[in-house]
Amino acid sequence: MSKSIIMERLPEKHTDRILRERKVVPIDSNVKEPEKKSTTLPVIQPCFKTGSGENKYPHSIKIQLNGGETNKSMDYIHLRDKHYDRDAGIILFYTNATVTIYGEHLDKLYELLDNRKISSISVFDNNSLRGGDQDDDVAIVTEINVKYKDKEIDQEIEKMRQNAFKKKGNSGYSR
Repeated sequence: MSKSIIMERLPEKHTDRILRERKVVPIDSNVKEPEKKSTTLPVIQPCFKTGSGENKYPHSIKIQLNGGETNKSMDYIHLRDKHYDRDAGIILFYTNATVTIYGEHLDKLYELLDNRKISSISVFDNNSLRGGDQDDDVAIVTEINVKYKDKEIDQEIEKMRQNAFKKKGNSGYSR
């Protein structure tokens, strides 16, 4: 590339006859345009959803248990700490409960939990992925356990279940 230097005089009323240097660079036809980043579609995650729009940063996490029959909502404001071990799972420490998430490929889930972007988590449903489309980037949640520190909460939940079974004429225990 060749460069040309042109000297020009500024108007006298603005300067004391100072010469200013201006560099003029010709357009070179060999200059490459910046490469466009490939846009890949995000990996579909059947076990969790992120917030979007106005709820990009949700206030709580909806935890779906028993195939969605039981739902728990855990507020981010009560989340004190998080722990992730690739071989063991994720533990969420709340002021009143501990949520343990077991599974495989939970890296992305933990990253999004750490940034408070997860709106719901559920256990993996074998029908969620079609035709063996399973990918190493797809989080597979195999089990979720919620353990309350206050035993009265567990007792109230159990009473509610027992009343529901009595009304339906069922007996037994199911979680």
